[in-house]
Amino acid sequence: MKISSSPWIQTDFDIWREICEPKYKQRFSKQRYLFHQGDDIHHVYIIEKGRVLVSAFGESGTERILMFITSGGVLGEQNLYGETEMAYSARTVSDTVFYKIPLDVFRAQVMNNLAMLNSLMQIQQQKERTLISHIISISFRDAYHRAVHELLICAEMYGEKIPEGMLITIPISQEGFGKRIQTSRITVNKVLKSLAEEGLVGRKGQYFVLYDAKRLMGIDEEM
Repeated sequence: MKISSSPWIQTDFDIWREICEPKYKQRFSKQRYLFHQGDDIHHVYIIEKGRVLVSAFGESGTERILMFITSGGVLGEQNLYGETEMAYSARTVSDTVFYKIPLDVFRAQVMNNLAMLNSLMQIQQQKERTLISHIISISFRDAYHRAVHELLICAEMYGEKIPEGMLITIPISQEGFGKRIQTSRITVNKVLKSLAEEGLVGRKGQYFVLYDAKRLMGIDEEM
């Protein structure tokens, strides 16, 4: 499944090992914030293991999920260019190991290491494509097609073949799924019920199963 707009941001963590010294290493359990929207941050965060959810909050307090950062992904790199107030929040959604590196240390290393610089540019490109794709999807697709697209992305990143089809091996709550595709939990329930009745999607506990990925890809290509 070739999905060019995946919200899962990652690169090869080995590229960053030279800068990831033990003194910068931290471990967070699930549901802990690395930083909040509006915080003044003077560090860059490099994820070694785990998953970090990036989201933004509106004035009403409504949360919108933007992307997920996994192994080799970086947060806070935009602060290299002078602005240190974070436009989004970041919290762990699994046990996570990361490195919190001072901006000046990160800048000095990256500017003198072509592999790190190239990796950083790839990450920024991934983020840009993800955000642009997300805007287009919200603007032009209905909830049904947004849900199909998101399930295919998750299957591409975390899918495992089983006799019934493709198991998405990370737990996804309906609330979290709704925040990602920007629709209510009621609408999510209706869409998932429709997909189940069509024999396309089901559940194994807290995990999604795609029974017919080929048909889902055909639906995704309709829009």
